[in-house]
Amino acid sequence: MNIIKYFIFLIITTVCYSQKINEENDKINKIIEYFISIEPNLIDNNIKIVDGFNPIIEAPAEFYITEKIFSKLNSSFTLNDSTYYFDQFKNIEHFQLRLKNKKYKYISKKDVNSFIEKVETDYEKGVKFDYYEEFDKKLGAIQGFGFPIISKDGNYLLFTYYSYGPKEKGKKITKLFKKQEKDWIYNKTIIDFDK
Repeated sequence: MNIIKYFIFLIITTVCYSQKINEENDKINKIIEYFISIEPNLIDNNIKIVDGFNPIIEAPAEFYITEKIFSKLNSSFTLNDSTYYFDQFKNIEHFQLRLKNKKYKYISKKDVNSFIEKVETDYEKGVKFDYYEEFDKKLGAIQGFGFPIISKDGNYLLFTYYSYGPKEKGKKITKLFKKQEKDWIYNKTIIDFDK
């Protein structure tokens, strides 16, 4: 009888966890959709979108939880609350970008990570290759988003967009937004890189 209770408990826990992940995933997708709607030229329809957040090619979400970045923000973001921010990233691998526009083309985060891991391994072995040529051949131009980081008080959001390729082209924008009623209003730019 105890085994049956254990399995019932396990099933209920798994279903609840899965439901929580789906709710969080929907919330994050709505945030991304919102920013696409207020910046209609953000997405290039001819470039594939990475279907997850922070692939290896991009800085991990944890990169932003540093004094260097937080010093550019406001008092709503403090390193004293770093546990809160790291908790936001716990389920990042389970999140999937699911935008409403069906015209978008996607590339899997797994494919991007596999390519970068192979490149790193080949480099360590001393294999000669042209990184940008291989990148264009295997991935083509890609674009995506960093995991949105929301301040503990819920009043600020750190939003990151990036694109890479073809060749040596690259772009990264990280902006801080302030919540006003139901909208996120631009506050300031933290990172703006365009090559």
